[in-house]
Amino acid sequence: MKLTPEMLTGKSREHLVNLPTTHSSNHFLQTQAVQAFQALQQSAAKNGFNLQPASSFRDFERQQLIWNSKFKGERKVHDDAGKALDLNQLDDWQKCQAILRWSALLRLVVIIGERKWIFLILIFCHEVNLYNWSLGNMKKAATSLN
Repeated sequence: MKLTPEMLTGKSREHLVNLPTTHSSNHFLQTQAVQAFQALQQSAAKNGFNLQPASSFRDFERQQLIWNSKFKGERKVHDDAGKALDLNQLDDWQKCQAILRWSALLRLVVIIGERKWIFLILIFCHEVNLYNWSLGNMKKAATSLN
C-alpha cells in the first residue's frame, strides 16, 4: 500500500485496522503491524509477560491537542531524568525541544513508518527479563513485517 500525505500526517485512517486488546478498543495499526504485534504478544505470553500496547496511531487532531496542552503547561513535560519541567522557565524554542524529547519524536516514528514501531518496545523495558526477551524477538518480529 502506498502511504498518502493524509495517512502520514494523521488525517486519514483508511490504512489502519483496529488492534483488538482486552484493555482498550482505541488502538489502530497497519494490518502487517497488527499481525506482528499479536505474534509478539503470543511469544511474550509463553515467556510469562503480558505485553499490551501503551500507545498507537493518533490522528492529527488528537496529536495537536496533546502538543498544545503540553506547550501551554496543561500537561506535564519531563526532563531526561523523567522529572516534570517548569515550562514557565523556558522560552518557546526550549519548550519545543522539551516536548520533542519524549513525545513527538516517538510519534513521528510511528506515523512515518509503522514498521518501525516495534523498536519502541525497548524504551519501555525496565525489567531485565522482559528486556532480554524483547531483544531476542525484535529481529523475528521485524522480519515478519517484510
